[in-house]
Parts: sequence; C-alpha cells; structure tokens
Amino acid sequence: MFRKRPHPPPSGLARRLAESAQPLGALGPSGPELAEMIGAETDPATLREAMRRADTVGDDRWRIATRQRLHETDPRPQEQAELVQLLCQTRQGARAEAIREALDPRGLSEDRRAQLAALTAMAVGDFDRSAQHIADINPDARHHFENELATTQILRGDLEGALARACALVEAKPDFGRAAVTAVRARLLRDGRAAARDQQAACAHAFTRDPDAATEAEALILLHLGRHREAGEILARALQRNPGATRLQAQAMGLVHSEIATERVRGALETCAGGPARAGDKVFSRIAILAARAEFAQARAMLEELRALSDWGYHTACVQIACQTHDVDTALQAVRNARDAGVWHGGPALSLEAFMLTRPLDHPVWAEVRPMQLALETWEHANPGYWVQRLRYHIAHDQLAEARALMVRLPKGLREAHDLHAIALYLERDRMDNAALRRGWARQVAESAPFAVTAPTAPPAPVALTWTGGKGDVLLFAVVQNGMEYLPWLMDYYRTLGVDHAFIVDNGSTDGGFEWLRARAESVGDVSLFSQTGSFRNAAHGVAWTNHLMQRFGVGHWCFHVDMDEAFVFPGMDEGRTLPDLLAYLDATGAESVPAFMLDIYPGTLNDQHSADPFAASDLIDTDYAFAPYELPPHTFAIGGLRARMTGQTPLMTKAPLVRMRQDLFFLSNNHFHTGARMADLSAALLHYKFVGDLRRRVDEQVARGEHFMGGRFYRSLQPHLSEETRLSSESSVRYEGPRQLLEMNYISSSTGWDRWCG
Repeated sequence: MFRKRPHPPPSGLARRLAESAQPLGALGPSGPELAEMIGAETDPATLREAMRRADTVGDDRWRIATRQRLHETDPRPQEQAELVQLLCQTRQGARAEAIREALDPRGLSEDRRAQLAALTAMAVGDFDRSAQHIADINPDARHHFENELATTQILRGDLEGALARACALVEAKPDFGRAAVTAVRARLLRDGRAAARDQQAACAHAFTRDPDAATEAEALILLHLGRHREAGEILARALQRNPGATRLQAQAMGLVHSEIATERVRGALETCAGGPARAGDKVFSRIAILAARAEFAQARAMLEELRALSDWGYHTACVQIACQTHDVDTALQAVRNARDAGVWHGGPALSLEAFMLTRPLDHPVWAEVRPMQLALETWEHANPGYWVQRLRYHIAHDQLAEARALMVRLPKGLREAHDLHAIALYLERDRMDNAALRRGWARQVAESAPFAVTAPTAPPAPVALTWTGGKGDVLLFAVVQNGMEYLPWLMDYYRTLGVDHAFIVDNGSTDGGFEWLRARAESVGDVSLFSQTGSFRNAAHGVAWTNHLMQRFGVGHWCFHVDMDEAFVFPGMDEGRTLPDLLAYLDATGAESVPAFMLDIYPGTLNDQHSADPFAASDLIDTDYAFAPYELPPHTFAIGGLRARMTGQTPLMTKAPLVRMRQDLFFLSNNHFHTGARMADLSAALLHYKFVGDLRRRVDEQVARGEHFMGGRFYRSLQPHLSEETRLSSESSVRYEGPRQLLEMNYISSSTGWDRWCG
C-alpha cells in the first residue's frame, strides 16, 4: 500500500519568511538568532528568498550571510562571485581570496574571473598582483578597476602609487570624473591644499563634463581645511540638482551630525533618491542627529526600524547613542556587540575612543580600547580623524615625544588637515617664538575660516555706546539673553574686581534685562549696550558678535570674555592680591591669555536657590574633577562635576576668559578656545553659578529656543532632573572656601614667578 511521505516541517527561517513580507533583518528578534537560522537553513529556495530581501534594502550583513550559506549548500558561481565582491567591499580580503580560489572557473567568464582576482588582491594589499589582473579585464570596464585600485592605495597609505595611477588614468581617459577626484584626493593628502588646487585645475576638463565629480573634489578640499559649512552648502546645492548622486550623499552624511551643518544639508539628504537600498542610511542619519542632540528616547525608538534595514547600521547607531552617555560599560558592550556582528568599518571603535578621551585616563577600559585603535591603522591612513585621536591619546598621556614621532610619519598634506595642523602647532609651541606661533595660527584661521570668525550674521547694533576709550581700561565682553537674575550681580562683581567698562550684547531679552542695561548705561556709564536679535546659534553661539566687538574696542586692552553666570577668581585673590597686580605680572612676563577652569558652584538642593541671596546659597563644589592636556588654547580639558553627574554629558569646562586682545586673536567655535597666544604660567577659575534663580524656567526656555549647542543638548539632558527637591550635593561635594582651597585641590595653579611678584 502506497502512502504519501509527509513534507518536512518548515524551518525557522522559512516560517518567518512565510509569515511576513518585511525585510530580512526584521524577521529575527536579534541578530544572533537570525544568523543562527540562516546558518541552519539547508533549503536553497528559502535561502535565495532571504537573500533577495536582504538585497532589496542593501543589508550587507545578511547579503553576505545568505550567500555564504548558499556557497556551502548549493553553490552557484554567480552568487559566489557576488559573495567575493561583497567581502572585498567590507575589507574581508583573506576570506574573499579563499572563496575565489575555490570557485569553479567554468562557471564564470574569463573577464569576471579577472575582476574578482583584481578585487581580492586589492583587499589583501597586493597592489602589484591586482594591477596584473586588471590588465586582463575588458578595456571597457578596466578604468573603473584602475580607479578602485588607486582609491584602495589611498586608504592603505600608498599615496605615491595612488597618485601615479590616478594621474595616468586621467591622462588616458580625460572625461573620467571619478579618476580626477581620486587624483585630487591623493595630491591633497600627499602634498597639501595648494598642490590639490593645481591638480583640480589640471582636471578641469573632467570636472566640466562631470559636475558631481567637481563638487566631490571641491568638498574634499573644503572638508580637509575644516570648512564644513561651505562644504555642506555646495553638497546641498549639488544634491538638489541630482538627488541620486550617491557619492555626494556619502559626503553629506558625514556632515549631518555637525553643529554648524545647515538644515539644507539635512533636507537635501531627506529628499535624495536611491530607493529602498538607501532607506537604512536615512534612518541611521536621523538617529545620529537625535543622539547628538541628546534626544535619546526618540533615537532609541527608531533603532528597530534601522535594524530591519541594516544590521551593521543598527550596531553602529547603538554605539553612537551609548557614547553620548556617561556609562562606559554600556558603550564598551555596544562596541563588542558591533564587533561580534561583523561590523567591518572603524566607526564603532573610533566612537568609543573619542568617548574614552573624555573619561579618566587610567580607566581600565583603555586596555581594550587601545589595541582597537592600533588595529584600525591598515585601512585608516587617509582619515585625518583617526590620526587626530591617535595623537590626542599621546597628548592626554603627556607622551609628547611619541606624538611628535607619529606626526612626522604623516605625509605633508595630511599634516595640513584642519585638526592635525592645530595639533602640530601645539606640539611645536615650546619650540616656536611668539611671532612664529602667531603666523601658524593666522594660517590656520585663514585656511579654516572658523565659523566664529565668518558666521553670516550682522554685527551687534549699538544702543548705548558710553565708553570714552580710556587707555589701559580693563574691559568685559558678554552676550546675554533673559539674564535679569544675573545682571546686577555680574556688573557689581566685575566692577569690584577691577573692570572699567563692559560691552554687552543683548540677544532679544524679554525679562527686563535690556531695559536695565540701557538705564545703567545712561545713569552710571560703565556699560555699553548693543543689540542683536538674530540667531544665537548662527552667530557661533554669540562668539561671532563678541569677536567683532573685541576686535573693534578691545585690541591692546586686557579683556574678559565671560558668560553672565561666571565669576573669575585667581591665585592669591583671597590674600590681598588684586586684578591690577595680576595684570602687571602678566605684562611683565609677556603672557597674553589666562587659562581658567569652569567650576560649577551650587546649593545643596534647588529649593535653596530661593534664599535671600541665591549666590551666597551656592557654596558647594565637587572634588571629582580630572584634567588632561589638549591641543587648542588654553591647552587643558576637564571632566567631572555636577553637570556631568546630572546629565551624563561631558560639558566643556575649560575657558580662556582673560586675554590681552590682539588684531589676530579670535575666539573659535565657542568661547572655550581661542587662536594662539602666549599662555600665562598660572591658571584661574570661573565659578559657574548655573544653579541660581529660576533654573527650571531658563532650562525650559533654552530647550524651546534650540539655539545652544546641538539645539540645547545640555539643557535637554538637564530638564528631566529638575524639581524643587532635586538634591545637587553628593559625596564629592565640599564647601567652597576660596582660591587657596582651589590651589590645594590643584584646580588652579600658581607659579614661582607669581608668588615672588606678590610676595
């Protein structure tokens, strides 16, 4: 008697595919489970359906995994060739080479075999062998592989070979815009901006024929110089003209997280063409923006949408979110998860390293982070950001000899990259005279066009200009917005300290502060009032306005550049030493800038701020701060304190609030750093009275305005933690006693010269 054989039950993968039409990445509750289902699948039809879904959205992890499993269970030469190509694209050269060598040569054309041989040789760094195989490729396609080889040589540090190959290719095919871009890139990294401009001119024919290539080359140079806003503008215009330009999309993607990136860049990316395979990039971009703005709940809510489209994008985004918090263990685990998932690029490791550079330098996680950093070098030769972090590691650990040796290894053009040039000036500052240091920073400003110097904003308009131009006057510059709770205290404090006149820009106050300042200017005459109601953010958070006023009125004077909630204190101040004493000493020693640490000073609870004197009620400071050297003047980075404890963020707490103003001295993207100046041999502090008055109202107001760094990132992080009973004190809190206490805590520093001068 005959019986039908029962069909085997569907596998887990087949069942999931049958139950849902979603992308492959959405079918497993986790990446490991989906990887296990693919690895256990034996039915070729099921695997090919899974492969099709992964291909549709461009999810490379599962595109590779499904082809790998088909290679093991039902090999077809075309799918194997696709697997080899994907492995080469994701820098898995040895694995690609092994699969290529096992291919049945009868299943592929001779041309296709030559292409795969060229790609695998590239991926393992055998450039000569790759070139030999490229010679066997059909002439109609050969130039694309030649350009790919030159690009790979750039990534792996062979700039000489890359430049020779790209230039030969441009000469042979003068209309090939992508080769022209490669030639400009190689010349830029090897020889610098001027040589890159010459190369750009030599490739004018190719760029005329290919406007997208022309934009890509120009953006490369602008980004190298640190001109992110200009690069963003030309990329936005090009993407509006051609929304399908994927290479320009990739460049623009690197800018969406930037504080000064225009909304036009983000808008252009949102409207870009590309179909489902680009959807993951768009979701990733949105998550990265939200994380940078500390909108973590919204960012996390989008993670599952991203995981359905790109598993590696999902893991990279998890790392970015984790590295915006204060939790080292979470950040490290996210990087481990990304590594276990096979994320092939250096993004997660670089994010973790940048995160760790804002944590204590003796943290045990460095033992795992440092090898990750060094392992990236093979493919990161052309990435200035990689070398910046390598050098910052050495600088932070006071390993200046190692940093200088590493800098010397880099090609001339790479050393000229914006952030690397600033580090070079730092490493050589002790070997330079002041004139050479100033020339170096003048070049840095001219080439990078810092936003605080070039922001497209009108100068503040004078409302009451009462300064009579007294020679030797000590001046103060500040930008305020709804600061009535601070203004009387600010003026009294600095007038008592020894400031002769204040220049204050009001940014559209509605709390009576503008009227108070105008009345004081008219009655007392110790303040000049200016008005600028435009965007605080688009003026580099007001620094562009302050730079303008300091250049106009402050040159030749000692000038304070402070926020309205900061009180300057210095060594010896509580022992009878005065601001005139300090300034006389600075002039005698040739100093031009005093570094200062911004020290949060606060009440025990927010309820205490309602006392008769809220400034007196703020009398606690923290003992948990740590410091490390940094390349930008005033050359120190600080971590710790109340705001870090409350928000999980690492706010910038280093400033240079007191400078002898010169025509070529500028504050940079914020008022924490400035261009080169001779630093004093002592340091001061700014007592930061953030937790005074109606803090909750001010925080809500600034979140709504969205004008502060990354749309009010700090205020948004602080907002959930504020209530009348919020306890601000902790086990690291102590009573503030005065500058002598700060000296003993190593928060400020004196010097033998200053001690003798005042002794």
